[in-house]
Amino acid sequence: MKKFLMCFAVATALVVGYGAVAKTINPPELPIERAIELATDYVKTQKIDLSRHFLAAVEYMNLHNEFEKPYWRLEWRMLAGTSANQIVIVVNQDGIASRGKSE
Repeated sequence: MKKFLMCFAVATALVVGYGAVAKTINPPELPIERAIELATDYVKTQKIDLSRHFLAAVEYMNLHNEFEKPYWRLEWRMLAGTSANQIVIVVNQDGIASRGKSE
């Protein structure tokens, strides 16, 4: 019984702690406030109409991914609550904003 409990404890620690022990952590170089500002400027220069949208999410992507560069993902959704006409803007850590893909 003691061996079973020890094996169970080790297996649980491995499963639960897997995400916490990442090889790479990519902290944001660009603050969230600046990412929102750059995305808003991009929307204005591209003349994207956000009059019926609201900023629903800002997410920092690829925090623990050692193979892809991190970026900010900003998502505007329709006021009606549908996700069909959402607008996604991506802001790279070097400050370049572009239109992202809807998921």
